[in-house]
Amino acid sequence: DFSAATNEAWVAPEIPFTFPVVAKAANGEPYDVLEFEGKRKIWFIDDDAELAGMWRSLKDAGYRSTFLVQECIPGDDTAMRSVTAYMDSTGELRLIGSARVLLQDHAPTMIGNPVAMIPEAFPDLWEAPGRLLRHARYRGFANLDIKVDPRDGRELFFEVNPRIGRNSFYLTAAGANPMAVMLKDLVLDQRDEPIEVNRQVLYSLVPDGVIERYVSDEALRRKAKSLGRGIDPLRDPAERSLRRRVTIELQRLNHYRKFARNYPQRVDRSR
Repeated sequence: DFSAATNEAWVAPEIPFTFPVVAKAANGEPYDVLEFEGKRKIWFIDDDAELAGMWRSLKDAGYRSTFLVQECIPGDDTAMRSVTAYMDSTGELRLIGSARVLLQDHAPTMIGNPVAMIPEAFPDLWEAPGRLLRHARYRGFANLDIKVDPRDGRELFFEVNPRIGRNSFYLTAAGANPMAVMLKDLVLDQRDEPIEVNRQVLYSLVPDGVIERYVSDEALRRKAKSLGRGIDPLRDPAERSLRRRVTIELQRLNHYRKFARNYPQRVDRSR
């Protein structure tokens, strides 16, 4: 924690476990505003020298908030799961769905953001978020990141994001628009039976060729292909602007270059 440190008194904290480790800012805002060479959203650290280099970079950039350093769980992007829930204004779970991550963005400032997912029901993962959110008297949307540890099958909850994010569009793609549930609750004061999302579709921001090349699991590659054209929230059939349509397709194609530069070969490690 750098919050009380001065440049003169700064001391790198000791790490109580073995390498590799993964590190990220506990509070995004003071980190996001910083610009420095080698900045990453998430840091994968393999030894003491890399860790010391990260502390120096943070110190020199003026970062003075909390930075988390944790055990790095093995397994590539396909070990990640996403759960999205909506707790209504009465404190009850009104909507829940989940997705299996196929591939994440690997650009240094974007790593950890899924770019291809398949919505899939994981009832065993739904029970714990419901208990947690009820216990916290939570209201609104929550998105949880989970990773399945390949060493023992444990489902490890990494974080709870108190919001609905871009990738939660996988719920809409699977037939359950979360905005409709929220508006009915908050505007109309109406609440239907809880919705559990279980339809499988391909949610994808990247060309099919990127999935084919970089997704490690052959069965998942076949599954993605069998689901047909990926649903991209930026692709709107009602869009009339040719310029915007072309821009979106170019952005999708640019993922070939991004992955070639930032993820040239598959590795057994995700965020």
